[in-house]
Amino acid sequence: FLKEDIERNALGSPALDEIILMLQPSYFFAAHLHAKFPAIVPHGDGKETKFLALSKPLPGQDFLQVIEIDNGKLAQQEATDAAMEVVRDLEWLTILRNPNAESLDESLVKETLDAIGGEGSLKVEKSGFVRTARTYDAASSIRGRRPMTLNENPQTSWLAKKLDLKMHTSSAHRNSGPGAASAQGGEGLDIQDEPNPEEIDIDLDDV
Repeated sequence: FLKEDIERNALGSPALDEIILMLQPSYFFAAHLHAKFPAIVPHGDGKETKFLALSKPLPGQDFLQVIEIDNGKLAQQEATDAAMEVVRDLEWLTILRNPNAESLDESLVKETLDAIGGEGSLKVEKSGFVRTARTYDAASSIRGRRPMTLNENPQTSWLAKKLDLKMHTSSAHRNSGPGAASAQGGEGLDIQDEPNPEEIDIDLDDV
């Protein structure tokens, strides 16, 4: 599976390859590749990225792998992460706001910056990262079901409002009332059951 792509060095996303080469992370975990593919990407000066993609969660497939990470390196990385800031990309926001524009004109960029409230609004505050869905509960009897309500992400809602984007969701499935996720932890979610036709029963014998 995907053997020809691997032999032609055409497996994966060129855009993500650029990100790996630029950021040079210690680890990079890829989703949706539909095949297990480990690799080591050298960067020079002793730096390397351990890349791992896993297969789909199906019987007989390599969809799970346990990895041990050095605690010392993890603590150092956490300290680095704490000092980092998440900033929205102004050019990308302009593209989202003007999907039919033939070119990224400077006037469009300025209009987008004005629309979001200036350069200060490009920074994503840590308080903006909140849990919007119920966490996994092993004791719950509900499994293989799809939620009937939409728990809106505050960052997505902010972008839609500032960039004047339409949210293509049905108001009947939008969970913005008392049962919606709160900034304190997303409790009280109104989850209803609907059978999932794509559900696959996987027992330990299948792993």
